[in-house]
This record gives sequence, C-alpha cells and structure tokens, in this order.
Amino acid sequence: MRKVGSLIAGGALVAGIVAGTGGAAQAASPLNPVGNMDGFSYDGRLVVSGWTFDPETAASIDVHAYVDGQLAAVATANGSRPDVAGVYPSYGPSHGWSFDLGKRSAGVHQVCVYAINVGGGDTNPVLGCRTFTVAGNPALNPVGNVELVALIAEGLFMQGWTLDPETPASIDVHVYLDGRLATVTTADRSRPDVADVYPAYGAAHGFSAVLPTPGAGVHSVCAFAINVGDGTTNPQLGCRQFTVAPANPGDDVDCNDFATQRAAQEWFNRYYPYYGDVARLDGNNDGRACESLP
Repeated sequence: MRKVGSLIAGGALVAGIVAGTGGAAQAASPLNPVGNMDGFSYDGRLVVSGWTFDPETAASIDVHAYVDGQLAAVATANGSRPDVAGVYPSYGPSHGWSFDLGKRSAGVHQVCVYAINVGGGDTNPVLGCRTFTVAGNPALNPVGNVELVALIAEGLFMQGWTLDPETPASIDVHVYLDGRLATVTTADRSRPDVADVYPAYGAAHGFSAVLPTPGAGVHSVCAFAINVGDGTTNPQLGCRQFTVAPANPGDDVDCNDFATQRAAQEWFNRYYPYYGDVARLDGNNDGRACESLP
C-alpha cells in the first residue's frame, strides 16, 4: 500500500490510499487525484463525505459513489474545505464533497467513492470504502398465511395472503415444492377481508398459484413472503404435506404375472392404500399377496 499526499494535524487531513497489486507496492501516477473519505454515518440514511482534487487543475472535479458495486450517485467536489486549502494553498478550498445515499435495506453493504481523473493520471482512485451493517427489525417482517392447498384437475392449487408492513404495495411470494423453487407469484389479488383487518394497506394482497401435479408419492409445498424493507427474513407463510395417488392399475394382473411373492407384495403395497385389493392378489385378506409364490 502507498499513501498519496500527507497526514496533517494528527490525522485531520489524510490523502486516499492506492492499493498495489501482485503483492508488491505499485507506484501511482503523481497526476492522479488525491483525497479521502473522512466522513461516514448511517442513522437511517447513508451519508458519506470527504475531499478530493486533481493536481493538474484548481477546478473542482467529479466524484462517483458506489453502493454494493452499483453506481449510486455523482457529484462535484466543490464544497468549501478550508483545511484542504491550508495544506494545498494553490488549489483553494472548493474541493469538498458529500453524498446522502438514502435508506438501505437490512443486511451488509459497502460504499466506495472514487475521484474522477481529468488530466494525465492513470486511474480514478478510490477515496475510501466502508462496509456497514443495517440491522433488521423482526417486527417489520411480512405477515400472512397459506390458507388452502388442494389437488385439482389443473394441478396443485395454493391460495393465501401476505403483506409487508412497510409498504401498501403487493409483494412477491416464492413457492417451493419438495424443497425446490417451483414458482414466483405476486400477492396482488383482491382480498377485502385483509383490508378490513389492515385498512392502511388496501385489499391487493391475495395470492394463488397452480403447480403441475407432481408424481405419485408424498410431497411438501411451502410459500415464503419476500421481505422488501427492514425486516430480518423472508418468512414462511405455511407448508402443507400431501400425497399424490398413483393411477389406478385396474385388475389386469394376477399372481401369474409375478416371479416372486416379494414382487407381488411390492405391487400390492403400492396400490392397496388407494384402491384396495383391486387385482385380488390377497385371497384370504391377511395383507399378504400371492402367498403361493416362492
């Protein structure tokens, strides 16, 4: 790492840091902008500030702010910084910058600010980065419920409602079948009963989804509300376990179609819970199919 500029008055004014690569210190161009992020706060809104100038001009230069790797704002470093002028008198004081980058969602974030080179420098140097965490509030998690899961002719039907307490807008719902995302829907169907309980949020908070019918066997389906504010999680709205029956095999088989009693028993056990002894393999009703087979 190589410091550009100087440390003044016990840390009051520190130029930005230029990172080297490949493990060795890299010489930065003396024509690159210098400066620093010397102000940072998050108290419901993200605010960062600092100073910068390009050594090839006394004019104010632009700075770009990135949050979580995305360009968030552009400004000109033209705020009054007499302390900068005190160290660099030939450049004057008009080199301060500040960004109000607004509210951020719960979680870990990073803000970085870059000075934009205007002359013969070789980069737009980073003036500083800060990583910060916005604490979530469980009271702001979405609420709601899965009310109905049913197998219908069109497939597996699910119905319910949800809303996020931080917005009256409809939010997304993710539906998982057997632990895998099956569909994404928006809870925007009219639910006057929800509006009666939560009048400030309106009625557009119902959701429904139809999934393809899964194969025969026991399955589970779960729905999750997708948090859009400062909650701490995407809460589960409900899960249901259900069984899909195999197709009725009819009575087209008999004991002669099986080589062993075990094979007949497996066939019997697969269909008996749904259709009884449809192929009449258990002649004495003791639960054992084709007992004459080896």
